[in-house]
Amino acid sequence: MYMTQSLQNKPFPALRPFTTTPKMGGLYASNTAGMGGVPTITLDIPICVVFIVIYLSIAATNKAIFQVNRRRKHKFVLSGLMFGFCMARTVTNSKNNLIF
Repeated sequence: MYMTQSLQNKPFPALRPFTTTPKMGGLYASNTAGMGGVPTITLDIPICVVFIVIYLSIAATNKAIFQVNRRRKHKFVLSGLMFGFCMARTVTNSKNNLIF
């Protein structure tokens, strides 16, 4: 009723299934690189060194704050937790660089 004459006589195009995605065969590791691509030494090492320096400086700052507060009989646990987190990130960043 509401269609124009030109649209009434034209058939709709056939719907095709998507064929671009490969079929998955189970829970296996990918054959290609995951997120971030293949690591390269010339690019990844300097970036990781910068992050290691940043995390070490933040860890040293939080350790100093924690010790000063502990001497004043204040127990501020968040500084200790941040110190532990920064040291864990430093270790994981250093360990990832040894794989190259």
